[in-house]
Amino acid sequence: PRSMLDNEPYKDKIVLVIDDQEPVRLLIISMLEARGFGTVFGAVDPIDAIEQLADIEPDLILCDYMMPYLNGLDFVAALRLGLTDASAETPLIMLTADADQRKVQAAAWLKVQNLVRKPVSAELLAQKIADALANPPKALGSLLAPGPVIEKLDTARAARAKAL
Repeated sequence: PRSMLDNEPYKDKIVLVIDDQEPVRLLIISMLEARGFGTVFGAVDPIDAIEQLADIEPDLILCDYMMPYLNGLDFVAALRLGLTDASAETPLIMLTADADQRKVQAAAWLKVQNLVRKPVSAELLAQKIADALANPPKALGSLLAPGPVIEKLDTARAARAKAL
């Protein structure tokens, strides 16, 4: 019988963790590595993540909500619209310090598999990850107009370039 803590299924999985707070990002990365994920990348903000997505193809993305330049939902909108190099159907878990109703509804509409409150325990995160990987999202189709998202991306890229 296979144990619930059997880490084999994750050894070939690639994960991208997007969080501007380094201690949080490193904690989430270490939780994922402890769960047996083979390759875990970290991004300091959504624009950094979009740049990294040109070179990696994650099986799962964990994304903070509040970040500089672009918030987590805007990043998800860009992902779901195919405005990044990742699959628009990449499973995604959003981490947030406050899960107000509007944020929860927007996340659900953008096919975020799970909205998880921070701080998160390793056990809860493991459950949410298993659920997200088992139930990948379907494409958004034409529910969302790309124009405003593209404008936000351009503005965020310009602001980040100025700041660096």
